[in-house]
Amino acid sequence: MLLTFANCSIGYAVTVADSVDLEVGSSRWLQVSPWLLGALGSFMLLTSAAVVAWKVVLLGALGLACVACVRGPRGLHTVTRLRLHADRSVTLFTANGMLPAMLAGDAWCSRWCCVVPVVDTLGGRCFRCLMCRSCNSADAYRRLLVRLRLNGATEAG
Repeated sequence: MLLTFANCSIGYAVTVADSVDLEVGSSRWLQVSPWLLGALGSFMLLTSAAVVAWKVVLLGALGLACVACVRGPRGLHTVTRLRLHADRSVTLFTANGMLPAMLAGDAWCSRWCCVVPVVDTLGGRCFRCLMCRSCNSADAYRRLLVRLRLNGATEAG
């Protein structure tokens, strides 16, 4: 379904699609950044004046944190795609199928990525979906920003 807005005095029409399909997930630079930060943290720990036992414990904790950040959430309800509709409803695509959802509060937006909180209308689970500009088409990401701005998103300064 397409909505058409026409301005007869100027003589042009603007067509807005009813929904926006987006890929959910991190871009390549977000997948590499935990390892870079882990390497920097390891270097700082190894060059510190701390006792060797503390260095070993903290390096192990830092390694586990890096692995957890890179792996991310896994399971049947991991959101892979999102379809944002004009009425603030959302369709989440997971490994288990489709879930109907609604926008839940304000989204955080920047030029490079958006974090959109949504609530599953069937189970009440809250999801925070990360959408990167580099993982989506330029038109789809622009339409997401416009749609969220019209719905009152918080923009990064």
